[in-house]
Amino acid sequence: MQKLKGILLLCSLLPGLALAQAAPLGNPQRERLVEQLLLGEALGRDDLVDSALARLQQLDPESPEALAAEARLAIRRDELRRAGQLLNRLQRAAPDSVLLRQTRVLLKVALPAGRQRLLEARARAEQSIPDALRDYEQVLEGQLPSLDLALEYWRLRSRVDGQRPTAIANLEELARRYPGHAGVRLALADMLFAEERPQPALALLHELGGDAQASQAAAQREFQYLSEQPLHPRSATAWEAFVARYPHTTLIGEARDNLDRDRRRFVDLLWDVYRDDPHWVPPLKSEELGLIDPAKSPWFGHARARLWLAERDGKAVGRISAQVDQLVI
Repeated sequence: MQKLKGILLLCSLLPGLALAQAAPLGNPQRERLVEQLLLGEALGRDDLVDSALARLQQLDPESPEALAAEARLAIRRDELRRAGQLLNRLQRAAPDSVLLRQTRVLLKVALPAGRQRLLEARARAEQSIPDALRDYEQVLEGQLPSLDLALEYWRLRSRVDGQRPTAIANLEELARRYPGHAGVRLALADMLFAEERPQPALALLHELGGDAQASQAAAQREFQYLSEQPLHPRSATAWEAFVARYPHTTLIGEARDNLDRDRRRFVDLLWDVYRDDPHWVPPLKSEELGLIDPAKSPWFGHARARLWLAERDGKAVGRISAQVDQLVI
């Protein structure tokens, strides 16, 4: 398979990464404006893009960075004639540059013929991923000219045997470059889960949980992950943290049901451990459940607790509770 040129060097693949390198040393204002352009594009905030563009054009009306960014903006707005005019100016300002090649490809796939070829490559992915990747590489001419196309390509590439670590490395670089883009972090979390690396995947979802626009998607992905896990000693703690982290998710009812199930498992273990003890007087289960439910026990108004089940050979044999009480600290 022919690989995209410089495929491991994101600076040669994505709009703006080569831009920032092109900015002359000692010009922090220009670098900041380029970063604002990238942030605006990642967030879909054309107001940020327009503001940065206006200031870049004041510095240099024929700046390749400004021309390329303005062309990308025109393409997003479906102003393709305007984009073609900007491409011609970019050709004069930065011939044979990465910016020029990326912008030319982005305009090509926005036109009917290029758009059709891209649709065909997407359709081919349902039949043969290697063939689809070859189609992508041909139509994109060895470039990934937009963040959306980069995400699309790396998602597909990650489905090839042995290619997921490469895709993860590139998405990690994208996440650093575009910290405000939820789609990058969600795609990265999916790949990390698939690579059996749940802790960094969950860390990404927890970051997204603080983003009002991305919180629901993060909750859905974490709910899926937790639901796929077998019952284990930390299940109740995991669901309790989920309920606290995503109180407004549409999945909150199901999450609370799962939490209640695991709390009952914690309480029910008493009956398994002491059932043959003639001196044991069983408490009321409803009271035991109330003691470990923050919604029912006033103790949780000034304290917090975590519950675990101790296992031996895969069987629960004991209970562990860790508490912090603010009244006695």
